[in-house]
Amino acid sequence: MGTGSFAERRTNKRRRSKIKLRFWNANVDKVAYATDVSSQGLFIETRQALPIGTRVHIELLFSGNSFFAEGMVTHSTPAEGLKARQKAGLGVRLLTLGDALAAEKK
Repeated sequence: MGTGSFAERRTNKRRRSKIKLRFWNANVDKVAYATDVSSQGLFIETRQALPIGTRVHIELLFSGNSFFAEGMVTHSTPAEGLKARQKAGLGVRLLTLGDALAAEKK
């Protein structure tokens, strides 16, 4: 493992915001907020813990418009046992067409 924190290893600029979204798969269907967004991923504030590697569909709900994407959970922070200033939620990497094609070959 590297020595820098996860935030230091990010290569894409992140934008702090609060975007309402829906995320779902065969086992979960929730409405929540993304609070940290980049072109390659986002952090979803939620008490819903999901295993790393779980794929989810995402609908970002903008005023009057929606944007759909698919993502994979890269980290999950459960609500239980949080330290001060930590937020429960999911780190999700947005999947590209290349990711989808590679998954289909497996």
